[in-house]
Amino acid sequence: MVANGNSEIISLDNIISTQKIGGKATNLGILKQAGFNVPEGIAVPYFFYEDYIKNGSLDPALITQILNNFTNDTLLAVRSSGNVEDSLRLSFAGQFNTTLNVEKKQLAEAIIDSYNSARDYERNGYGKDNPDILMGLVVQEMIDPLYSGVIFTLDPTTGDHNTIVINYKEGLGEYLVSGKVTGTVLKLDKNNPTTTYNHLPENIVKEIVYISGKVEELFDFPQDIEFAVSKNGLHLLQSRPITSYSLNTIEVIKQEKQIIEKLVAKEEKLFNLETIFSNSNIIENFPEPTPMGLEIFNHIFTGTKEIPGAIQLGRNDFGYNCGKETFQNSLFRMICGKPFMDFVVDSLTFRIKGITLEDYLSGFTADYLQQVREDNSKGNYPEGGLYIQHPSKEFLIKRFGEEKGNQYHTAYQEFHKQIKEKEKTFYLEFTNELEPSISKLYKEELKIDFNDLSTEELVMKFNEYLEVLRTRTCVDFVKVARLAFFGYDRLKNNIEQFVKTLGPSFLKKKLKGEIEPEINIDSLDKQTLVKYTLDILLQAKPDNIINETERLGIALNELITNQLSVDEFILRYGHVGQLEISLPRYAEEKEYFSNLQKQESTENESKKTLAGFQFRKELAEQMLLIGATKEEINNFIYDAEMANIYLPLRETAKMSYFKIHYLVKKCLTCLSEKCGLEGNEIYMLKPLELSELIENFNKTFQKIKYREAQQEAYKEIDLTSLIFKDTKIKRIDFDQNNGYYLSIPGEAVRRGMAEGISLVARTNIELVKKYAEYVREGIENIIGVFPAMDPSYGTRSNFSGLITQYGGPLAHAAIIARDQKIPYLTNVQIGKLPDKTKILIDGTEGMVYVKK
Repeated sequence: MVANGNSEIISLDNIISTQKIGGKATNLGILKQAGFNVPEGIAVPYFFYEDYIKNGSLDPALITQILNNFTNDTLLAVRSSGNVEDSLRLSFAGQFNTTLNVEKKQLAEAIIDSYNSARDYERNGYGKDNPDILMGLVVQEMIDPLYSGVIFTLDPTTGDHNTIVINYKEGLGEYLVSGKVTGTVLKLDKNNPTTTYNHLPENIVKEIVYISGKVEELFDFPQDIEFAVSKNGLHLLQSRPITSYSLNTIEVIKQEKQIIEKLVAKEEKLFNLETIFSNSNIIENFPEPTPMGLEIFNHIFTGTKEIPGAIQLGRNDFGYNCGKETFQNSLFRMICGKPFMDFVVDSLTFRIKGITLEDYLSGFTADYLQQVREDNSKGNYPEGGLYIQHPSKEFLIKRFGEEKGNQYHTAYQEFHKQIKEKEKTFYLEFTNELEPSISKLYKEELKIDFNDLSTEELVMKFNEYLEVLRTRTCVDFVKVARLAFFGYDRLKNNIEQFVKTLGPSFLKKKLKGEIEPEINIDSLDKQTLVKYTLDILLQAKPDNIINETERLGIALNELITNQLSVDEFILRYGHVGQLEISLPRYAEEKEYFSNLQKQESTENESKKTLAGFQFRKELAEQMLLIGATKEEINNFIYDAEMANIYLPLRETAKMSYFKIHYLVKKCLTCLSEKCGLEGNEIYMLKPLELSELIENFNKTFQKIKYREAQQEAYKEIDLTSLIFKDTKIKRIDFDQNNGYYLSIPGEAVRRGMAEGISLVARTNIELVKKYAEYVREGIENIIGVFPAMDPSYGTRSNFSGLITQYGGPLAHAAIIARDQKIPYLTNVQIGKLPDKTKILIDGTEGMVYVKK
């Protein structure tokens, strides 16, 4: 025999991986040459299959070649070995025919049967994603088995690597692997493989456990192994990677619960406090995160054990004291597939210079945790109200004593002075220097052909961009966001003080003329009154403030109405997408934008009014009447101005760092293609694992498959927005209300009532596509339903109301709702909301009603 892999058959002893013989034959050759007990046999290359297809008949020389390798009375097994079989990605188990106990006179028929099964597969369309099927064969001596079966080197139902699963039956295993019989299933601990209910001899069980471990080690990947036990011992008939397995949701919940308990215990020991995990505003950016997406976010914003992130760098420049404790302990982490922040670590990023760590933990953080336990709603956007940024001298003296109280009061005075100095200058610094420099860098880097880079160079570029994000663009965003929340917090406190001093009657009288008539203003409590007042004051944005999100909305409208070319739109906004790195950017959907039909502009006249400016003026006049000093009134006006400058600028800053974020995605996309990954597989990894992907593909691919199984299990887990040490984590209850209306509770962020047709979208691209479709169909009064919203959603779409699963009073959806003066509900389980269905938002009661 000539082992050329072309027109000659090949002994299993001589197989090399580059020959065209199929995955099954290649793996058997590897096993046999590694010393495992594999039945004697040969591999038939693709050449003979292609010849059969071309001529419509089998080459007689093939039969002669095969039979020359076996004695006349030997029974044979003829197994398929296609080019699509037994790979890391797909097993194609049982898709092609295998014939056992083949006599010499039946050999040609058995070969044709395998060849025709490949042709049937293609003709039936089952192989549409693998149209070029080539069929090799394995012909081996037939084993007369006492037992036959399959070994999984991990538990395919739980993903447990410490468990080996053996499924076997007496005699031939053909019916077992085809699923016609169940056989006996043994689940054994690899470290202690004992069982009391098997028929297999103990020495064979131990040999199976030992051999399967060696096979897994040989292929460096969990294996699905077919075996037979004869009077001559254990034989291996096939080995292929376990390409898919599921995880038991209950087991996953137990594991996650243990992780939470360990994290809480660690922080109790470190900080002497029992922490809380909150999805806060993080989940609006990552409603469905991947490991890569959240780890990138964690790295660039909160750093690692060795280096600080943008939060520490940006806030420390503003007078905060974010020490090592804030980046040596992860601020954000994945729990049951959702992103959560650690409340203790988060609160420590608000410690200002001059306050000791011990005093801050006992005097501030402990109080925050207690407040959240008593009122869970305070765990949402804690930076917008819960975290004290301007404590009074009396408060500090009461909490820390007179000496420290005075000392800390001075520290806060210095801190506020520094913040105000930054407020007056940072807007211009950002718009005139910082953002233009990033735009210039982005345009230069876009000129790179990433396909020309090696895998190692792509990883280097990826890390370079992460550094730009960590040290520049995200630092800018952190500073803008801090000033936005700081101004909002001061303004909110001003209004609360106004209501406390004057009483609510004046505000109620004014508000009756400013908001929806359906609301009973007289019944509003003080907290809701403050929220309404803030809504109106935050509509007083100066005309000269750059809001790139609004510009995106205008550009989308110009694109659809053919006032702007696709190339120009992509040049300006191709980087736009969502923080979850796996989701598409506009530049990746260029073909869709090119196919948008010309249609009438749907951009209505702005719904904004001068209500915010007028209301602010009247409040200032009222403050003067009740004896407020000129300084207090000026401070109120200043705080309102700062909130209205930096809240919209926060969205512009986010759009700016999306540019570098898009370059990161380009690196990952190209690296994925070069490494042979598909779909979202690369996003199952973490940044530090990219080098490992290049150096050890099999081991890394195993992580990918495991995490994909985790992601599927996570979909069945129901999580609250806050997780305490004793929080019960459970599976989702999918029961539906069968009444005329399905009612779903939510949290009213902007009140009012609206009825319309639901548009459910999980990504920005899906929104753009669906919205254009709704407009073409003449659908009006659209209710937008999303996991969350960010700047990538734009403001071109005019909704009658908004619903999100995740968000809050400072979320992007809240900004749009205020701009368009529409009701907005969050914390709604949108999985129960169907598309293109009439729904009613009741912003008074915080309910969504779906018409059946």
